[in-house]
Amino acid sequence: MKILVSAYVCEPLSSSEAEVGWQWVSRLCEFHEIIVITKRPSLSQNAVKSKLIERTKNLRFEYYDLPKIFDFMRTGDIRHFIYYNLWQIGTYFRARKLVKKEKFDLVHHLVYVNTWQPTYMAFLGIPFLFGPIGERARLPFVLTKHYGIKVILRENLEAFIKNAGRKYSPLMRAIYGRAARIITTYQYIYLKIRPEFRQKALIHPAIGTSLQNTISFTAIQSDKKIFKVLYVGRFVYLKYPDIALKGFLKFAEKHSNVQLTMIGGGKMTNSLQGITKGHPQSHTVKIFEWMNREKIYSYMNSCDVILFPTGMALLEAMSYSKPVIYLDFGGYTEFVTEECGIKIVISDVQKIINDIAEALEVLYESESRRASMGTAARKRLEEYYTWDKKVEWMNKVYHDVISDT
Repeated sequence: MKILVSAYVCEPLSSSEAEVGWQWVSRLCEFHEIIVITKRPSLSQNAVKSKLIERTKNLRFEYYDLPKIFDFMRTGDIRHFIYYNLWQIGTYFRARKLVKKEKFDLVHHLVYVNTWQPTYMAFLGIPFLFGPIGERARLPFVLTKHYGIKVILRENLEAFIKNAGRKYSPLMRAIYGRAARIITTYQYIYLKIRPEFRQKALIHPAIGTSLQNTISFTAIQSDKKIFKVLYVGRFVYLKYPDIALKGFLKFAEKHSNVQLTMIGGGKMTNSLQGITKGHPQSHTVKIFEWMNREKIYSYMNSCDVILFPTGMALLEAMSYSKPVIYLDFGGYTEFVTEECGIKIVISDVQKIINDIAEALEVLYESESRRASMGTAARKRLEEYYTWDKKVEWMNKVYHDVISDT
């Protein structure tokens, strides 16, 4: 088949979102001719990226960029929202020209896809596939209260905007209505869309992993007698790093041979350093800014437990056969089972901190339990979340869409 793909960012060895776009299209083109409309990436800065794209057959890029006068809008939540929607409008007109010149079997809106922002690919007059669509799970109130009034207001405003776009926008209703299939990232998202659209909705995560890329990194050399915990994620309230840190420090009060490594960066860096400063176990915590992917993989390979992983970090943790400790809310809890890690039930913040300490204690005491959980995590990853499995699934969806039209 000949597939037109809309992917706002699509570039190898880049940001998580761009990498997700690249993994999908570079593998789908093994089965189909893929034409991708995307922003022009900065490939000139990395010859490896250029060679990867040049060597990929049945894959063609049609670049579209807004005029440079709009560049100031690329950053900032509101400015970027406007920039992205302007890009979507411009992309529609580029796509319409392509559709007039070439025959496409279907169009797939693939990257930068959420439940409440429009894409105009639905109006090209060819079968339209929407997703995987998703949105960030709203933080439980006990967590927003922990972070203060600004976060409470922000979470409520975001929820209002998303709900209005998803359920009440005539444009979004038309897009959902025109979609031949709607792919939602999790059950949580599936239940968010209007009931009349659920009969053509499927559930499948947007992200995946390549096992050959995640098992080859050498572990950081360190004392094997040390129980090592790893946190990887931005230091922002959405990732609750302060709660993770306090839970570890409570656990560390009973032990001298434990260590927490936090890799990230963000607005809460100073706050995290303040929490450790003066604490009797401050020497057990190492806080780093972002580092290259290979170094992060080395830390993953070396640790015993990964604390609060989300997104790609969660899949990478599973690929290294590591047990995880995670909060029980949002879509990512659908990735893992209780055989793969320890679930922390949402309650008041102090109880969450206590439960983290207890979960760490359980895994600290039992190497066999860590091993069995890690094995279960790896097995679950191999069964459901490798890119090969995901592309096989998407290829079937493509054929189902075409057979229905």
